[in-house]
Amino acid sequence: MPIAVMLAAAAVSAAPVPTEMGQDSDYIYCTGFDASAGSHYYSAVFRGDYLQNQDFARRFTAHLRARYSASLPASYCFYEPERREAETARDNHAAGKRAEGHRVILTYWVG
Repeated sequence: MPIAVMLAAAAVSAAPVPTEMGQDSDYIYCTGFDASAGSHYYSAVFRGDYLQNQDFARRFTAHLRARYSASLPASYCFYEPERREAETARDNHAAGKRAEGHRVILTYWVG
């Protein structure tokens, strides 16, 4: 088999396969809570594939631990179909935590 044909076949098999809804079709934000400091952390809203939520959450947790020395077991990510809905959900959640007396930190982290 000629090398050009083998390379072409490898390139096709390595191409990313889009999800059913289409990659990057949702608006996502992540949040984490450091109970020892009473701090709630929030990411920016970013485009992403909701099927990757667990990966985003792990990466956000790693970011919080590295950047803020946060002591937290895990982070959670949420998604909405529209940017405005995700921003509203994140902002409402943050406002509720502020009203409870918690410290709210917007990290501007994006997936």
